[in-house]
Amino acid sequence: MVTVNRQPRRSWGFSVIEMVVVIATITLLVAITFPAMSAMIRSNRRSAAVNTIGAAVAAARAYSVRGIGFAEDLDTSVGAPGDQVSVDGYSGAAALFTPMGEIRLVENDQNAADGSGNKLEIKTPPLNGYRDIDGVDYITLPSGTGVVGIGRNATGSGGLLLLTPPFAIRFNEHGHLIAGNASSTDRLVYYDKDYDGDYTTVGRSSLYDVDGWDPESGEYVDRWNDTNRKYELPLEEIETVIGVLIYSKYAFKDAGLNWGTSTATQINTWLKDTDGANPNSRELLFSRYTGNIAREKHIQ
Repeated sequence: MVTVNRQPRRSWGFSVIEMVVVIATITLLVAITFPAMSAMIRSNRRSAAVNTIGAAVAAARAYSVRGIGFAEDLDTSVGAPGDQVSVDGYSGAAALFTPMGEIRLVENDQNAADGSGNKLEIKTPPLNGYRDIDGVDYITLPSGTGVVGIGRNATGSGGLLLLTPPFAIRFNEHGHLIAGNASSTDRLVYYDKDYDGDYTTVGRSSLYDVDGWDPESGEYVDRWNDTNRKYELPLEEIETVIGVLIYSKYAFKDAGLNWGTSTATQINTWLKDTDGANPNSRELLFSRYTGNIAREKHIQ
């Protein structure tokens, strides 16, 4: 008679205790690494934004010195009676930052006129009308990236002013950065925000809720102009700046800040504050003569 020696059947599954231990270990690892991963993602987004902005500004400067202009397209019949159209030649290009997270490359349009048909360049003082560069797509900033412009104080009190978009980094026909001063109008760029052919020069006094123009905000209102296949802007008189601050929209929201309800002091304090190795904003200033990033640093 043959005796069969039966081995005990081995189970290859996990026990409940083992499963709980594995889940707890994974949870602990995620909790430990999540802040580091979040910081790395924020840093990568900031680096991508720096590269994107640097390329856009360089492109604007390249267009500013190409010297083609639109003098051959001028319609001298436009203008108030007795006006003499002043053709000074092509006067540069700019990188126009919008609240929608775009950078639009625009250039001087000498045919730009107000609602009465008066050309901006023959006004007193002359004003700068700009239009999209034909055939050039808008440049999109990385998701979650916000920008604030660093401009000269337009009130005449001196110092620098932080400006929400829209704002522009502009170069003249010689490729030199234009910032202007508190009393000059050459710092301003006019852009037909609603594409009605009228460059409204009412100034930047009309305030708007930045979040209402930001597609990444829950307060966004779609302002697509179906006729021109473009998104409208909140303002037509746009300040030029000498640099930008880059910040995380997610960190901004997590800090309990909102462009419509938070005070300028609260926002400025947060932008200029630092959180250890991960400051809330990164400053980019551009060279007056080359357009390259002349200084990049964390705001202290």
